[in-house]
Amino acid sequence: MSTAGTKRLEKILIVDDELAKRETLAEQTAALGFMVNAFSDWNSALLEIRRVRYDVLVTDLFLDGVSGIDVVREVKSVSPNTAVIVVTPTASVDTAIESIREGAYDYLTMPFSVGTLEVSINRALERRRLLRESKEKEVYKKLATQDGLTKLNNYTFFRQFLGLEVEKCLRYGDSVALLMIDVDDLKSYNDNQGHMEGNRALVAIGGLLKRFVRKADVAARYGGDEFTLVFSHTPKVQGMWAGERLRRLVELTDFKGEETLPGKKMTISMGVASCPDDARSPEELISCADQALYEAKSKGKNTVCVYRNGRAHPLKDAEKTG
Repeated sequence: MSTAGTKRLEKILIVDDELAKRETLAEQTAALGFMVNAFSDWNSALLEIRRVRYDVLVTDLFLDGVSGIDVVREVKSVSPNTAVIVVTPTASVDTAIESIREGAYDYLTMPFSVGTLEVSINRALERRRLLRESKEKEVYKKLATQDGLTKLNNYTFFRQFLGLEVEKCLRYGDSVALLMIDVDDLKSYNDNQGHMEGNRALVAIGGLLKRFVRKADVAARYGGDEFTLVFSHTPKVQGMWAGERLRRLVELTDFKGEETLPGKKMTISMGVASCPDDARSPEELISCADQALYEAKSKGKNTVCVYRNGRAHPLKDAEKTG
């Protein structure tokens, strides 16, 4: 469907060092209803792209003294969302194809009709629209599954992931280790340092967790001052070792004002359980790890406890390293 005569908001930039061709392209594009600007040299056009957001760039592949391939690369580095259409003689199709590998959207071989130009621009705009919508969906998806404060996965994502991992564990005879984590004496820290500083501490601990886990694992904020780690394809003993390493890591990390805490250091307590050793459902697994966490808190905090044989036990010294 032609857009001729219809005023549009999209901005098109044309770069061509041949006056006649540049003016023809500008007139044709303006006749299609687009907002158009045209330049004869790449340096001026680049300054314009840095100043104004353009939707589409239509450029000669052979600008005076500048390779069209270099133009495409530079546009994509300066304005990655600008779609690039290169114009080339028929004899230079191979070079045009190379420009597409570098990020150009399309190429037009001369001579071409106004209709061909319109189709190419509209397709480029449609592709930009689809990419933008896709990115927006990803943002909304992340907002729905991400904790607003720590940027870790949130409780909803954690439950979904744990459910899938337990299901795979039971189906394929694998193991999954669950660590429930509680920040020790956070209320006391908030009372002394203020809730803003308490939030910063939670963000810092969340950052430690994020860097601690593998790509296949999940670190999540369970709620309040509680976090959780799900270790895929991991037997309980390795979950215990990981928990103890993490406990030491937090203990060795400096936090502002932690000297006001009862133990003079910011620490965490942790409970470890695994599937299928301790539980065969996500709910049971969370309950077992939670019981172990409760035991760790009751044993004086800054401790890792493990659930086994129906009870929670503090780690023995021999169990703390692998």
